[in-house]
Amino acid sequence: MKKIVTYSPKLFLLLLLACLVLPLQARKSWTLADSLVEQVRELAPRYAKTVSEYRAQLYVKGNLDVDRKNLLLQVLPHMFHLQKGVRDYVVESHSDLHYTAPDIYDEKMRGFTGTAGRAWEADGRLRDFFHINVYASSLLGDKLLSPLAPNARNYYKYTHQGVEDTANGRVHRIYFVRKVYSYQLLYGYMLINEQSMTVREICYIGHTEMNHFIITVKLGEEGTEEELLPVRYEVEVNIKMLGNKMTGHYVGVPEYQEIEFGQSKEMDLDLTEAYALTVDTTTMIRDYDYISERRAEPLTTEEQALYQRYFQREDSVKHASLLETVTSSKNKFLEGMEDILFSRRTIVTPYKGTFRIYQLLDPSLLSYSRTNGVSYRYKIRYNQVFSGDRLLSVTPRLGVNFKHRELFWNVNGDFNYWPRRRQSISLEMGSGGRIYSPRITNVIDQIPDELIDKSQIHVDYFKDIYMKLMHSWEITNGFTFQAGISVHQRSAPKKSKYILNETGEQVSPAQMAAMFPDMQESDLGIISSLRRTYNSFAPRVTLIWVPGQRYYMSGKRKENLDSKYPRVTLDWERGISGVMNNSMEYERLEFDIRQTFSLGAMRELYLRAGGGAFTHQKHLYFADFEHLRRNNLPDEWRDEISGRFQLLHRYMYNNSSRYARFHVTYDTPFLFVPHLTKLTKHVIYERVYLNMLYTPTLNPYWELGYGFGTHLVDLGFFASFEKTKYQRWGVKISYQLFKR
Repeated sequence: MKKIVTYSPKLFLLLLLACLVLPLQARKSWTLADSLVEQVRELAPRYAKTVSEYRAQLYVKGNLDVDRKNLLLQVLPHMFHLQKGVRDYVVESHSDLHYTAPDIYDEKMRGFTGTAGRAWEADGRLRDFFHINVYASSLLGDKLLSPLAPNARNYYKYTHQGVEDTANGRVHRIYFVRKVYSYQLLYGYMLINEQSMTVREICYIGHTEMNHFIITVKLGEEGTEEELLPVRYEVEVNIKMLGNKMTGHYVGVPEYQEIEFGQSKEMDLDLTEAYALTVDTTTMIRDYDYISERRAEPLTTEEQALYQRYFQREDSVKHASLLETVTSSKNKFLEGMEDILFSRRTIVTPYKGTFRIYQLLDPSLLSYSRTNGVSYRYKIRYNQVFSGDRLLSVTPRLGVNFKHRELFWNVNGDFNYWPRRRQSISLEMGSGGRIYSPRITNVIDQIPDELIDKSQIHVDYFKDIYMKLMHSWEITNGFTFQAGISVHQRSAPKKSKYILNETGEQVSPAQMAAMFPDMQESDLGIISSLRRTYNSFAPRVTLIWVPGQRYYMSGKRKENLDSKYPRVTLDWERGISGVMNNSMEYERLEFDIRQTFSLGAMRELYLRAGGGAFTHQKHLYFADFEHLRRNNLPDEWRDEISGRFQLLHRYMYNNSSRYARFHVTYDTPFLFVPHLTKLTKHVIYERVYLNMLYTPTLNPYWELGYGFGTHLVDLGFFASFEKTKYQRWGVKISYQLFKR
């Protein structure tokens, strides 16, 4: 027997009403949140620049708890180096902070104390958490997209979660979440005052580098000078990676001394005032009493206990026995070896000199590409400051290419003797890449194989040792004139011999040339003068123009920054024969132009174009262009991938007497990958590449590429074409390991 179920008409009407009202209520909640955020977003550009400048004293207190660590922590660069057996730390700092709208934060740490100094100072990126303008479009040095950015509605959802009546009006709590999984996006909440349409408090939750962070920023009271400025930061940082787990809790309290209002006018090129603290050479004070007098946040009972245990450890070390001292010396030796292998160090000499020594075991010094295989590079930097802010810099570099079994070295010394006008003398010596002359190989190819034993002719490549001596002078801001000489010695691996196949007899170059009376005179000259070593001596002039060059003065020394206009370079070199033994005569002319355009929302467009030619071609020369060559010892990631050819065979760089090139790179954090899966949230940017090269033998050669970067590695995938014919594909890998 079936059971009959009946429904009440009243219940049916209530369910129908709920189905209609609840979606409307949810829609109303979403609309209210979106409306409030939109109003603040429209005012944000004005709020971001209302305070044009301020000066403040910034006090920061932090606690670091080490839950789990292992040896892998030592391998990673820019990471914390912790004391043996100590799990909990407290650190405090006091700084001068100078802000200039819209985005220049100039901070100088005046005092520091704590139980683990290196745990704070080893990673200066923590300071960015206390450099936040809540109304700016991006945060943490353009790493994160703000929920109040002009285009934020494309990437964030907003939800209204309540309202509270206060003495200054109604304050709404708005939650924001990211629409796609990306390290450039955040989630959290903000408190918006309905009357003034200002943010009273905002909380950012997200990831950056190796950190999961929660940043809560409280702004000043309405109606005060600090209304649009942070008055308190609370930061929690969680690090979980490679079996290591650490948690940091930090509090930052700025005390404002000077606040200037008014819309920021167009920035002058001279930004010395904005970087006044950067050039300040005041020594940092490492003293507990100094910080105690300036402490803006009292110590907790636990923090006082940490200091007490730290002071007890320090006292026990001071009163150690002789045996303990010997044991300590052994430990210090082991710690020193550990530093050499895993740590970057700065050694200060008594006479204002500094050695910057990089760790030996650093995976970020490795790179890989299909064309060049695995490469490793290393460098040391030495700086010496003299009276009048004159600066001597010496940088030795070393590089190894395992695929081609090549060792590269380079020593660059630069003495800035008139720092105000950027007048300097530079000397660079080193070994270049393997190079060959198509002119020589073409002539040798004209000799019949049955006539001579070509295995005794060694002209496939030459090793290059060079020296460049240049004088540089910035005649006016952004326009630099350089003049000097360039010297090369290019040697074949072995001396070439003309061995006749028929008799096995060795003939002289002159006798070999006499066997080909119908050959062109210039080709006969190459045959008759074939040698193992070719030298060149060339005066060189370079003009560099950067319109709108921004800079600041570090004492008497001018330090150039960036420009929103292109960088244009014109390079001329003329080889002179007779100065050195067997020196060659040639002329080289090149130009190069490059610029980066900011497209907003952390998007960039990088353009590079250039060309060059050897115009004096009466004598033998090596087509070794200055701006079209493989860089064996690159300094930065952009130098390795953007504006370079990744799949071009190494011999093609020296195959033509003229070239034209063009490069486009589009950089964005939101292209394809973030929309695919949660696993792709580790991708922090994507790039699209187009590289083109025109030469008499390549018309044109071009590469298409796509790449993405994470905190660990940068990957680029490239395909090459000659005209419309596909050639090959390859990968470029550069290890970053949280260096961004």
